[in-house]
Amino acid sequence: MEAPQNIHPEILSAIRLLSEDRNMNMDTAVSIIEDTVYNCDLSIYPDFSTGLAGIGCGIQYMICTGLIEGRADEVLEECDQYLFSVVCFRMHTDLTHATGLMGIASYFLGRLEDLHAGDGNLSTVTSKSVLLSILDILLIRLGVEGYASFEIREQSPISTIEKQDIKLFIRHFLQHNICNELALKLWDRMEQKDILPARKCENSICTDMGDVTIVIPIRVDSSIRIANLLTIIRLYSDLENIHFIIWEADNLQRLYIEESERIDYLFCRDNNPVFHHTHYRNEMIKQAKTPIVVVWDVDVLVPEEQLYKAVNDIRNRHAILSYPYDGVCYSLSSDISDNFRETLDWGVLLSEKEKFPTMFGQLTVGGIFVVDREKYMQAGMENEYFIGWGPEDIERLKRLTILALPVSRVTGSIYHLYHPRKLNSGYVDQSQNLSAKQELLRVCKMSRGDLLKEIADWSWICK
Repeated sequence: MEAPQNIHPEILSAIRLLSEDRNMNMDTAVSIIEDTVYNCDLSIYPDFSTGLAGIGCGIQYMICTGLIEGRADEVLEECDQYLFSVVCFRMHTDLTHATGLMGIASYFLGRLEDLHAGDGNLSTVTSKSVLLSILDILLIRLGVEGYASFEIREQSPISTIEKQDIKLFIRHFLQHNICNELALKLWDRMEQKDILPARKCENSICTDMGDVTIVIPIRVDSSIRIANLLTIIRLYSDLENIHFIIWEADNLQRLYIEESERIDYLFCRDNNPVFHHTHYRNEMIKQAKTPIVVVWDVDVLVPEEQLYKAVNDIRNRHAILSYPYDGVCYSLSSDISDNFRETLDWGVLLSEKEKFPTMFGQLTVGGIFVVDREKYMQAGMENEYFIGWGPEDIERLKRLTILALPVSRVTGSIYHLYHPRKLNSGYVDQSQNLSAKQELLRVCKMSRGDLLKEIADWSWICK
């Protein structure tokens, strides 16, 4: 591991002391490190030059080179978690290495240099998944297709220093073979002198949804889940000629939905406490009779106009996967959710959305998406190797992008109704956490040719 440059001066001082005489200066250096970590101001961006990213990178370097003893996965556990949350839950306006996102990227690249790093190590695969998220942020910022709204190609200009730092990040990222296909797409986009023009939305959008089926798989783990589902039905069943398929999978039936010409309900007995979400989505996609399918999580709200635009993109063959939002999902509190369920009034949600926390910053790729049913089935549908809660939403977009299939996004946000978070709202244990991230990384490192061969062998594909 190369010695880090331009990090917190106190950490550099500790490195110099230990490099000069480790035995004599150990106590002084450790005291400096502890004081620097203790006094680190977490209210400011954790940058590389003076903040937590550089401090953590310096500590990783000292452990790697034997200047201090310890296992980095344990020493840096809290640092890993904090910087992970910063990447995923904050908006990033500064992309430079010294004071912005590329400095945090350097920290996680440094974590891959640890002596214990490997794809069987949870810390390593987590670091790689964070680097994937950083790559996504850059793809969004540069307006790469599938990662930015087709109505907006570039959020704001990139400075010369940012371009230099991003290119250096891409070079280092490519060395680890995490997702080279997308990293090269980003590189190509940066080499383009002209920004691709935004595609204008058609003046007249068809609101007849007779060619659309909404599929909603559900595992009822609270009465609020039922309330959320009923809210979705009340809110969207008036869409012209829309059709719903609702599947409940559980050991006992807890949901009673009155079937109608527009609503098909099925109960599937499933004694597995872990909800195999991807499997049930696939079965429902197969059951659908319409050419367009909306895969909908039971707690998600989307303004109708955004849904129409996404469906229109599929109809007009601009995309085989379209997101009816731009990557921002606002998380609604229990009180706000209760009020909306009662009134179905969008007023507060639309006028005060900036006050709500986001689910994953600008990185949400799940919740709701629209697909060309036939072409999505050919592309593998949902990856059933993801069992339970996990990064299947991230894998889906990566897979279609690697396959060079068209993906679109619509300007606007979605909203997540409150529900208690139980077994199927997070990783069951560390083993599932590890296996899910390993599967994500396994797919992401494939070439288009390898991925086509992989999909051809998936057992759930209709041959």
